[in-house]
Amino acid sequence: MNKTTNINAIKIFTGVLLFTLSAVLPWNWAQSNACAAEESAVYKLTFDAVWSAQTHPTSFPPNPHFSGLIGGTHNSSIAFWEVGSLASNGIEKMAETGSKTTLIAEVNAAINGGNAGALISGPGIGLSPGSANVTFTATKTFPLATVVTMIAPSPDWFVGVSGVELFNGQVWEDEVVVSLQPFDSGTDSGMNYTSGNLDTQPPVAIFEITGLPLQVGPTVPPLGTFTFTRIFEPSLVSDTDTIPASTGGTVNFSLDAGPTNRLRNYVILGSVTGTSPGFPLPGGTTTLCLNWDALTEIVVKQLNTPVFQNFHSFLDISGQASAQMNSVPLDSSLVGVKLYFAFCLIDPFSFASNPKEIEIVP
Repeated sequence: MNKTTNINAIKIFTGVLLFTLSAVLPWNWAQSNACAAEESAVYKLTFDAVWSAQTHPTSFPPNPHFSGLIGGTHNSSIAFWEVGSLASNGIEKMAETGSKTTLIAEVNAAINGGNAGALISGPGIGLSPGSANVTFTATKTFPLATVVTMIAPSPDWFVGVSGVELFNGQVWEDEVVVSLQPFDSGTDSGMNYTSGNLDTQPPVAIFEITGLPLQVGPTVPPLGTFTFTRIFEPSLVSDTDTIPASTGGTVNFSLDAGPTNRLRNYVILGSVTGTSPGFPLPGGTTTLCLNWDALTEIVVKQLNTPVFQNFHSFLDISGQASAQMNSVPLDSSLVGVKLYFAFCLIDPFSFASNPKEIEIVP
C-alpha cells in the first residue's frame, strides 16, 4: 500500500467514521450503562509459604516443601474440590503424592466439556519458607480460579483455593489475597507428617485441619498466602501525563494492538467528561471507554491536523503506531481539567484500547 493510497483510504474512512458514529451514537448512548471490561485478563499467582518450625513447631518434619501448583480457570458449573465433598482422583493423587497428572486430566476434561478455560500449572517450593509463581489468563466466560499444592511431607494434606472470583461482574480484580489454611483430602488416615500410608476406606469428605500437629494454641496458623495480581499491559500509553497551561506542550502517544491487528485502520478519540459509561461502537461487540462530548467532536473534525497528528491512520506490521497532540498555551481556568484519549480499530469496530488520562497543569 503506497502513500497516496494510504491518504485516500484515510479520507474515505474519516468520512465513513463521521457518518457511522453520528448515526449510531444517539441510540447506543441510551442503551449503554457502563464501559465494558476487557474480555480477558492476565494474572500472576504468587504463592508465599511461611510454614516453618517457627510458625508450626509441633513435630515439624524434615525437608518441608510443597508440590507443584496445579489447577485451572473455570465457570460456576464445576468445582474441582470443595470442603464437605469427596476428593476426586486428581485431588487424592495431588494431596497424597504431589502428582499433577490425574488432576491435569480432570482439568483438560472440563475444558473439553466447556466448563473450564485454561490449565494452571506452575512450580512448587523446594524448601519452605519460600515462594513460587505462575502466570495465566482468565476470561469472562471462565473467571474463577482453582489452584492447589500438597503439603509435604504429609499423609494427604494440602493448601489451595477453590473458585476464587477474579471478575466481580463489572471489572477485573486488581489483586486478590487468600490466606491458606491446611486441608485433609479425606483419603489417608495418617495423623502425623511422616505417617505411613493408611488408606481411608471408605474415604471421607475434604475437611479443614484444625488440630495437631498443625495446631498452635487454640488455632491453626495459615501456612502462607496466594496472591492473584492482575498484569495490565495498556495498549495506549503516552510520554507524559500532563500539559502545562502556561506554555502548551506536546503529548506523544504509542499505540499497540498486537500483531494480530497489523495494518488495520485506527482512530484516536478524546473526551473531557470521562470514561464511563463510554459508548458502544458500531456492531455492538466493543465499547470505547470515553464519553462522547464536545472534545470528541473537535478531535473527529480535526483528525490529522497539526493539533492531532496521526490520530487516524494504519497500524504497522507489528500492530503498532504513534501519534502526537500539540497544544498552544491555554487559559489558566483550564488548570485541573482532565482530558481522556483512547483508540479503536475500524472496519470492523472490533478493538478498543484503554483510556489514557492527560491533565492540564499550571
